[in-house]
Amino acid sequence: MNTPEERAGSAAAISETSGELGFGVGIAALGSVATFAFRAHLLASGTEATPDALSGLDHALAEAERIGDSAGDALAAAAREAFTAAVHVVGVSAAAGFAILAAVAFATIRSRRSEPSAPAEEPVATS
Repeated sequence: MNTPEERAGSAAAISETSGELGFGVGIAALGSVATFAFRAHLLASGTEATPDALSGLDHALAEAERIGDSAGDALAAAAREAFTAAVHVVGVSAAAGFAILAAVAFATIRSRRSEPSAPAEEPVATS
């Protein structure tokens, strides 16, 4: 679909805004998935994790350093493992989302190609 020349600026602005919105929503969604996966893996590890340690890898490592001894080492190891697991979950989630969107795009493009195209309108000559 072509945009009339007088509306090209508006169309470009809408396209740019929707692209930025998509990036922002995607980052927020994957960040939420990462946080959820980190917390779930850290809690499932069986180590004692304070609420502060559950908020992220940096907080968990700081808490592990504060605790010290073998309990701190166990918390640090569990936090690193939970972070790695969370990154894997995000990667798989992003790949699955990409595959779904690619399939939708392919189906949409394919269905539009199979539709008969309307004959092109002849431009009206003005004198």
